[in-house]
Amino acid sequence: YPWILACGATALYLQMRNMISPAGLVKLATLLPPVILMQALTFWQVRWGSVAWALWALWSLVLVADLTRVTDPRSGRCLWLLTGFLWLSLFLSLGHWTMVRALEEATCLDHPLKAEVASALIHRDVAFRIAASSPERIPVVLAGPTASTEVSYHAGCRTLGTLYWENTEGLKKAARIFAAANPGQARSLLAEAGVTHLVLPGWNDFSEAYANLLAQTGETKSPGTPFFRDILEKDEVPDWLRPLAYPIPTEAGLDAKSMRIFVLVSGQTPAEANYHRGLYYEESGLLDKAVEAYRRAAGLDPGDTRASEALGRLRRPPSAPESRP
Repeated sequence: YPWILACGATALYLQMRNMISPAGLVKLATLLPPVILMQALTFWQVRWGSVAWALWALWSLVLVADLTRVTDPRSGRCLWLLTGFLWLSLFLSLGHWTMVRALEEATCLDHPLKAEVASALIHRDVAFRIAASSPERIPVVLAGPTASTEVSYHAGCRTLGTLYWENTEGLKKAARIFAAANPGQARSLLAEAGVTHLVLPGWNDFSEAYANLLAQTGETKSPGTPFFRDILEKDEVPDWLRPLAYPIPTEAGLDAKSMRIFVLVSGQTPAEANYHRGLYYEESGLLDKAVEAYRRAAGLDPGDTRASEALGRLRRPPSAPESRP
């Protein structure tokens, strides 16, 4: 904390030397309560640091401005020492961190996109699509902490598992869902939490970490995610979950099939579930699995012609492109 020490020690030294004017003392006294409050919040949670730093900057400006008005011969030396000390403390506090961040900076102009930029763009797009598809109600999304924060910010969706101390209960709910041992238990917990959508990015779905966090509380004997592991690894989706295809462009620098999105539906028959599963496979480019799902749907409900029409569409050879001069 060189910057904080510089500001505090300089003010104390100048006051001991009677080099601060009464007006300067009033300004510092006015700044002191918010400075102390925001610095205490920064010690508690580092996210308040930017506000504390702005207040410390005002504090240092008061000292510098006061010294420029003093006629004491010592004021010139103090002014130069204070200015140099402040610049040095600023460099020691942020200089190396800023240079490292500048060298590692990732933007949307990079090609291919850096993973952290691509994931943020994808989360924003997914959030918009989910919100746009539910105009009659605010969706409740279960996702990892990073995705939860971005989905909430970009689209106003409600989420469970953001990593803030105020959201302890939401974190526990998310962890209990991901630690569910079977589909029935998972469905009951999802319904209890009012979840409408699941967003599970393969690069950071956080399901294992949720279960590990819950294990630390003693609610479960051992961490594990058997139900969601079957969904993510074995592709075994129950009929009350409807998968939505979201092919990721290869330019994103991420696995093109690594985003899994599900909608919770009630009263979906096995035939309907297989039909929508076929749509998911078709839109994801997995045509063999799509044909298999459509066949199951047609066999379960011959009266529903959607699966038969989809099979006919997939069997029809693609039309030759028109020749143009």
